[in-house]
Amino acid sequence: MSAQQAITLSVELSQRLEELSEKRDAETLTDVEYAELVRLSDRAEQKEAERMNLLAELAAIRQRPLAALMQELGLAIPAHG
Repeated sequence: MSAQQAITLSVELSQRLEELSEKRDAETLTDVEYAELVRLSDRAEQKEAERMNLLAELAAIRQRPLAALMQELGLAIPAHG
């Protein structure tokens, strides 16, 4: 498993999260699907936090602001809202 795989959701899990989110928005989510959505959302949030921590470490090593490093790497800066 690569470092990137360790801190990102698989394509299949990302797609499932999207499917469940769409069902939630359409108000057709079952209780079982809702529990799965919560679990996958928590997992995605944890992976994003891990990714940001690793990027912050890299920015410190390179002595660059995090936003500048992310821009240099072509990465999206997460929206806060």
